[in-house]
Amino acid sequence: MEDIGSFLSKLAEKSEGVYWLSSPDFEKIQYISPAYEKIWGRPREELYREPKKWITFLHPEDAKDHHPIEAMRDRVAKLGANARYEENYRIIRPDGEIRWILDRGFPVMDDEGNCCGVTGVAVDVTEERRLQEELQQTKESEARFKAMSALGGMMAHELQNPLVAIKGSLYGIERALPTLIEGYALSVKTGQVKTPLRQDLLNGLKQAADNIKHSVNYAEATISSILAGFHYTSSEELSHIEPFSLQQTIHQALQNYPFRETERALVIVKHIDDVMIMGDPAIVTHVLHNLIKNALHVIEAAQKGAMTIWTELQADTVKLYFEDSASGIEPERLIHIFDPFYTTKRATAQSVGLGLYFCKMSLEKMGAFIECESEVGQYTHFIITLPLVGSKRKIGEL
Repeated sequence: MEDIGSFLSKLAEKSEGVYWLSSPDFEKIQYISPAYEKIWGRPREELYREPKKWITFLHPEDAKDHHPIEAMRDRVAKLGANARYEENYRIIRPDGEIRWILDRGFPVMDDEGNCCGVTGVAVDVTEERRLQEELQQTKESEARFKAMSALGGMMAHELQNPLVAIKGSLYGIERALPTLIEGYALSVKTGQVKTPLRQDLLNGLKQAADNIKHSVNYAEATISSILAGFHYTSSEELSHIEPFSLQQTIHQALQNYPFRETERALVIVKHIDDVMIMGDPAIVTHVLHNLIKNALHVIEAAQKGAMTIWTELQADTVKLYFEDSASGIEPERLIHIFDPFYTTKRATAQSVGLGLYFCKMSLEKMGAFIECESEVGQYTHFIITLPLVGSKRKIGEL
């Protein structure tokens, strides 16, 4: 028995859990293991002198909801040897740090069935609680993402039909407008129009048609980007994997983006390596279009800046750089920009914070990845690392 007692004593001394033994009324602490000092950050002698003092270390919100000592007393009185004590509570260490504790205990009964003490073990479960909360947040985000995917996909498809109709009608207007204006001018010249329209209004008709055309093209590009994002992130595997020219894909992406008249001049293309990438060119186009859209937004808001695109060839990868010299991103925001439903745009902006998340997930599907660096007030640049044809990197492997 002495050997067993010695073993248990050594086990308690070395354990990360706090083993404790108290009198039935908790008026006296008979034993508490060294781990108490590590977790609570307080000396054991303090608790030996004032056993009830540990209650004062409870987080105020937990202390007002329940009293662990009274709860255990009630259980012992009602259930005797079958009483079990289990409490989750927070403590506040002397340095202000808050820790979560799982405390379990049970009564020690003598030969006559009377409670002669209460013993148990308290374990620091702060990390487990954090992981549980993160898991719960992940599940909630996934559920929200699935709902958004279904709703967004449905809305995008529904919007495509009227856009096709508008585009078709606009095509007819564009073809007929020069003839109509010419006929109107002739009618004015021959005196058939009593109150001629102002010339600026006539000139504005062509500009209005151009504005409608750009808006429709932009809406179509946005819908295509949304649908592509949902597709890439929801599919288990990519269905379209092939070697493709990075240089050609970049030039085509710029050519197909619905820039306004002065916006294309904001994009500066430096050296682009003519290399072959293994993956899906549509993903690279999707990512570039998203980055361009975001950059145009911040450039307009900052009233300054431009975009620069270049590449750097590595051993078995190529780095594609996309930089804007607008306003930059604060460090506290930067660490979250690839999170789903996170956006650096103001509340008035039409954004739900899925664009960069889509980019990250899509690139990872083809064995690529994206990073971001920024200096507030100076620049933001994204670095996309892409696998070259013949690279040892496998598709989907980071």
